[in-house]
Amino acid sequence: MLPMQQTRQPPEWYGMALPATFILWFLVSLGLGSFALLSLRSTLIHERGAEVAEKAAEVADRLDRILYERYADIRMLADLPVLRTGDEAARSGVLRRYQSVSGYYALLGVADATGRVVAATDPQARGLDVSREDWFLGVAQTGRVHLGTARVLPSQADWREAVVFSAPVRDDRGAMQGAVVSLIPFDRLRSVIEESRLPGGEDGSPPYEWLLVDPQGFVISGMEETGRRGSLLESRTPSVMQAAVAEPGARGFVEEEDGPRRVPVLTGFARMPGYRSFLGFDWIVLVRADRDRIYEPINRLVRTVGWVGLLLAIPLMGFGLWASRRLARDVAERRLAEQRLDDLAYYDPLTGLPNRRLFLDLLNQALARARRTDRLVALMFLDLDRFKLINDSLGHAIGDLLLKAVASRLTASVRTSDTVARLGGDEFTVILEDLTSSEDAGRIAQKILDAVAIPVLLEGHEIFISASVGIALYPTDDRERDSLIKSADTAMYTAKKDGGTFQFYSADMNVKAVERLTLETGLRHALKRGEFVLFYQPLVDFHEGRMVGVEALVRWRHPERGLLLPNTFVPLAEETGLIVPIGEWVLRTACVQTRAWQEGGFPLLRVAVNLSRRQFQQKNLIQVIQQVLNETGLAPHCLELELTESLLIEDSEETISALRALHGMGIRLSIDDFGAEYSSLGYLKRLPISTLKIDRSFVRDIATNPDDASITQAIITLAHCLNLNVIAEGVETEGQVEFLRAHRCNEMQGYYFSQPLTAGKMTALIADRGRLNGSDQETPTLVTT
Repeated sequence: MLPMQQTRQPPEWYGMALPATFILWFLVSLGLGSFALLSLRSTLIHERGAEVAEKAAEVADRLDRILYERYADIRMLADLPVLRTGDEAARSGVLRRYQSVSGYYALLGVADATGRVVAATDPQARGLDVSREDWFLGVAQTGRVHLGTARVLPSQADWREAVVFSAPVRDDRGAMQGAVVSLIPFDRLRSVIEESRLPGGEDGSPPYEWLLVDPQGFVISGMEETGRRGSLLESRTPSVMQAAVAEPGARGFVEEEDGPRRVPVLTGFARMPGYRSFLGFDWIVLVRADRDRIYEPINRLVRTVGWVGLLLAIPLMGFGLWASRRLARDVAERRLAEQRLDDLAYYDPLTGLPNRRLFLDLLNQALARARRTDRLVALMFLDLDRFKLINDSLGHAIGDLLLKAVASRLTASVRTSDTVARLGGDEFTVILEDLTSSEDAGRIAQKILDAVAIPVLLEGHEIFISASVGIALYPTDDRERDSLIKSADTAMYTAKKDGGTFQFYSADMNVKAVERLTLETGLRHALKRGEFVLFYQPLVDFHEGRMVGVEALVRWRHPERGLLLPNTFVPLAEETGLIVPIGEWVLRTACVQTRAWQEGGFPLLRVAVNLSRRQFQQKNLIQVIQQVLNETGLAPHCLELELTESLLIEDSEETISALRALHGMGIRLSIDDFGAEYSSLGYLKRLPISTLKIDRSFVRDIATNPDDASITQAIITLAHCLNLNVIAEGVETEGQVEFLRAHRCNEMQGYYFSQPLTAGKMTALIADRGRLNGSDQETPTLVTT
């Protein structure tokens, strides 16, 4: 059994899943953003370090060019003839002119072979002994231009660090006769370089400072506060020097701490590789800058970007949390809506059972499993008996509660592996799987019928109900789904004729169902095709000895089956609702024919027409009858409407009101087949009835059966006591006639007088103007008594 479907609520964590995901995404984004900011900072710091290294390379390149130019100058001076052969005044004059033109030199001088200065641009330098100076010894030993450093030569009473160029002065034979020396102060080189390459800071202080260092880490030149000449750079980390001397032309930067000042600096380094093969030196330029001054703008930028991002992220995060929560709620509501739609698509909203759509799918699955396991499947169709009466009398709310109760009982009556479904209205289906024999299905069907038959107490009403069950078996009855459904439905309609029972499908049921469907199809077209015809049976008054009326009886001239009596098609017309247009046609045709007979000389002739329950339930019945009478011109007292006891027994306000309205119009009302159904004396008192028609089942044996005779006599006496006209139906023998005459029955009809006749033959019978004599002929003869 498939359990009742319940709408599932989303789990509690579902509403927090999306916000939690968003928070996680935010944290991941925050981490990635922090990593991006750190990467940006690292990139910017690297760029600034590369810029410092580039400055070092620029200084090195600038020094390289200046020193090479000075190298070319000193060689040219050494080759001047005046320095070899001229006197002191001539030599000094040439040196001063060159010093003034160049602008780099603090001192130019010439020393003889013994190392004594014989000519100089500074008079104080004349006569000095420089034989022990490195630059003089270097020239004397190598015979080439020598580059070095010195802190010599007084200038305005102080000493300055300088680069010393010296070159040999040779005689005509190439022998060294002395040396030319030039001193270039480092402060002059520094000013030239800084003016062209190193701009100042915002506060006027130079953003960079640079040092000239030899490969062993000795300072050759630097800022004034660097220390004395030749001091070892003890503050420099080994990594700086290792990186600087790693290869010719190396450059880079290192973060370190300036030893003397104990402040963090960023040092860029670059070697001077350009002309060391000519000059014989391998110096390193170090350019350093205050690291904090470089990092602070970078840190400020990173902090600004971070704060701006955070300020933007916090509102976005709040909005995102709100939006994600809203989205989570919308998604949850959508899932619930989809679940409800799914429930509506596959489950009955009233009982929670599978609906027709899901039932068909489950039946397909059950049949597929049965094919694999070679077992039986039973399909049951169940329909509640008289459910419409409960709906109409107690209301649809009670009907719905009853359907729920029946669904619960059906669910409890089958196995968990079986399926109960509701197709609609009061129709249910049950799929029984894995059966070994048809007897199993019969036992379960009886169990279901017993469960349904238990009285139900609903809102103070004790309701008794029964059901009809049709059973079709797979593969015994059919192997296809639709055919199996049709077979179970057919069996259910067969069981419904008895009510409160179950019926297995058989082949002849299908034949009857096909015949019924064919008959219904023809019935729907019969009225348009004019296939209905009215027959009339006389009503005979024995007191007056003449015919006083006729009963209109409808027949159907079927194009294939011939003339069909009412019991063949009238119940089907009642069920399908076709009785309403057919009944109106019968009423109109009978009134027209009766009016024609009256105009032919029989003004007192009346006509009796049967009125079915379905016709009586019409809202406009009174208007239809009034319209027919007006259109045909028949007087209302000449029309008699025959009603069934089952219709009158309802005794509702609507029934009483309708009957009184008809009686008020002058129409005669009679009870057809009195005594055969729910005879009650109460409605004879309350309702405007004028005639009782004794059922033919009592008249048939009144001459031989004392009970039937007593009942017939009692009905006649009762009618006379209530001043009602009484008519006996089905009179066929002389004995019946004598008994009814003896007990003063007012009128009779039956084959003793005449069988139902067509309008033409009835006209001929009426035209004879006499009494009816019993005869077996189709058209009896009118005779006098």
